[in-house]
Parts: sequence; C-alpha cells; structure tokens
Amino acid sequence: MSIKSRKLFAIIVMTAMILTLLPMTAFAASTNSVDKVPQVSVDTELKGAAAPKLHIAQKDCTFDTTSGETFRLSLTNAEWLKNEFTTIEAVNLNFLSKSLVEVTITTSSAVLPLYTKVTGEGEAKVTIDARDSRVTGGTYIFAVSAAGKTIITIDPVKKFARKVKLGTIEIDETRIGSLGKDPNQNIKIKLPPKFAWEGLKVGDSINATLSGGLTGGDIKVTKVEGRTLELSFSPTPADRSAR
Repeated sequence: MSIKSRKLFAIIVMTAMILTLLPMTAFAASTNSVDKVPQVSVDTELKGAAAPKLHIAQKDCTFDTTSGETFRLSLTNAEWLKNEFTTIEAVNLNFLSKSLVEVTITTSSAVLPLYTKVTGEGEAKVTIDARDSRVTGGTYIFAVSAAGKTIITIDPVKKFARKVKLGTIEIDETRIGSLGKDPNQNIKIKLPPKFAWEGLKVGDSINATLSGGLTGGDIKVTKVEGRTLELSFSPTPADRSAR
C-alpha cells in the first residue's frame, strides 16, 4: 500500500469514528388530523358536537405513557372556550392564555375537541408546537369564517338587454342555523342601480329548491319596489345538523 493510500485510509477511518460520536436526532413521528372544517360566521362558538376534533396518534415512535408527551396548541383567528372542557382521559390541559394551551398526553393516541370561539374572518387554525415531545408539529385548519349570516351567488348572465332573466340565485348559510329558528324571516335581494324587478307581485310563491336539512319552507314575495325584492321565509325544521 502506498503512502498516499495509507493517508486516505486513515482519513476515512477517522471520519467514520467522528460520525459515530455525533448525537443523533430522533425525529417526531405522529399522525395528526382534524376531523372536519365547518364554515361559520365570525363570533361563532364551536361547542359540543359542532366542535371539530384534533386527532393525535403515535406512528413511527412510541409515546411516553408514563411521564407523558407535552406540547402546546396555539390558535389563529380563534380563542379557547376554557369552561367548555371537562375531564379528558389521559389528557391534561393547562391554559396559558386565550389562544394557547399546554397539553400533556399519557396515551398512545388522543382526541382533543377544539372548543373555540372564532374571532376573525378567514381560516381558523390550530398549530402544534411539539416542544421536546415525540408529537409531530404542524398547523391545521379547523374552521373557515365569513362575515354575515349568508353568502349569495348567482349564475352569470350571458347577454344583457333591456329585460334580462336572471340565473339561479343561491343563498348559502355561513354556518348551520345562521338563518335562525324564528318563523317569517325576511330575505332582501337588491339589484344593481338602473335595474328593477318585473313580473313579481306581493303574495307570489318563489320556486326554490331547499337543501341542508330544510324542507317545506314556503317562500313568498312580501315586497317589490324598484330594485328591491323582499321574501318571507320560515326555516323548517328549525333544528338542523347540516346547512
């Protein structure tokens, strides 16, 4: 073996020895998911069955079920409803602020209800800060909020003339039950300037297809004045689990 070969061999051996002395990082490995992402309005309180759930389970590791795995959950566009939480088996919660809670789990999997109040428009998110635990960090959307009680869309009109037949108008709740439970509610639809409603009169029934648990709601015209159309609507049934 030549001198150059001996030196190269010595370098390789020394490098291998140094690598064995370096500390190895254990990567967190858990499976995290949110079971549903409801559309809601701002200030909606997600409680009981309406609250999404955060599922955390060990995957390529073994959770410490004696001392526990401790991590933090922080909220964006939401705050915790601390008083809604009761005892969760093998889970300890320490609320540090309106938007931050420290969680310790002593089980291989946990289901955490996200009892929260949505405080802003857009996506409400929960972020897992793994700290020194084996839980995988990440950010998850658990609700989407919009201003108001409904979102109204209309099919596009291809040609405009002096008289135009509008496309289908869709009225969608921003959250379950946002139309309320009281009978004889009013729906107001206003056309752009220089347009007016024609062919409708007070007492006319509107041809409508209902969904989201609504059935048999009788929609009638209560006012036609220029570009303003008002309808009466009675949600039936009042208590629903869909929108």
